[in-house]
Amino acid sequence: EEEEEEDQEENDEELEEIMCEIDEIDRQYEEIETHKEDFVSELEGDIQRMDEFDDSIVMETFYYNDFNKLSKFNVKIPVWGDESDE
Repeated sequence: EEEEEEDQEENDEELEEIMCEIDEIDRQYEEIETHKEDFVSELEGDIQRMDEFDDSIVMETFYYNDFNKLSKFNVKIPVWGDESDE
């Protein structure tokens, strides 16, 4: 009977250690999930900024190319605020 009690105490101690390890793993997992969410949202923001930057480069390139084509044919390019025609 004494042996059984000792075995039970040993088992209880082992169980407690295992439970502590599980709690630590759960805590680490939650921390990783939090960092993952932050990292993903940061990446999404970077991707959005890159897309906006790409769009602005494309628009500037089209504008520049159109401007060059029109200026070759001496087409007057309207400028905002230019009221000399009136």
